[in-house]
Amino acid sequence: MSDERIKLFLADDSEIIVEGITAMVAQDACVHVVGHCDNGLEVLDKVRAARPDVLVLDISLPGMNGLEVCRLVKAEVPEPFILMLSMHTNEQCVLDALQSGASGYIAKESVAEEFCQAVHAISRGEVYLGQGIPRSVLDRMDRTGSGVSAVH
Repeated sequence: MSDERIKLFLADDSEIIVEGITAMVAQDACVHVVGHCDNGLEVLDKVRAARPDVLVLDISLPGMNGLEVCRLVKAEVPEPFILMLSMHTNEQCVLDALQSGASGYIAKESVAEEFCQAVHAISRGEVYLGQGIPRSVLDRMDRTGSGVSAVH
């Protein structure tokens, strides 16, 4: 990371989610939001301009879904760690996200404390799987040779 504070960029089409996360991280002196967008087609350009440390990415974005955006961002601007945010917690969705380049995955119903823990963990280069995420995904990652080593 370029400075002491974690720069966070939000990509979610739900205004209430964006406002809620922004309010949540305002309580954490180590994190600040540097931008947001509500469409998968806008993410790459806005992330290039904002240069965040962590990109919080909704898996179900209009225009281009979060998995496609994740792969594109990792190919074009590999610096930000990606935290996938979704209402889907099944093993295949999580596996797809991690294989697309995400460093973490949490459910939208996660509490504020878990969200901030996830942001801090992935900003340190750790992999974070939130509560309710099946741990069996780790076995599948190991079998595919993806090498997931650290997890919540």
